[in-house]
Amino acid sequence: LYNRERTFRPTMLVDARVAAPHVGLNSADAKHLKVDSGDTVEIEVDHGPAVQVQVRVDDGIPSGTVTLPRHLTTTAMPLTLAVGKVSKVTMAERSKVGS
Repeated sequence: LYNRERTFRPTMLVDARVAAPHVGLNSADAKHLKVDSGDTVEIEVDHGPAVQVQVRVDDGIPSGTVTLPRHLTTTAMPLTLAVGKVSKVTMAERSKVGS
């Protein structure tokens, strides 16, 4: 229901209830990427700016696709289906998740 759009960010009551930036992956895709729930991945969509988000493994998501909820990151993400690249982030490469 709530997200990180400008309308909600300043409100401490709502901001605390907004989900953390995340990506949903099928378990087969997570295994292929060698990631698990809670790990950090970097997503680049249509050669735009990359965003780092936490993984949520969910077998309800079809293999070969990801879900990336809109307005949970500070970086704009596409509003429609797009082709992108998902890669595992090591601790040394990790920046602020959700940026």
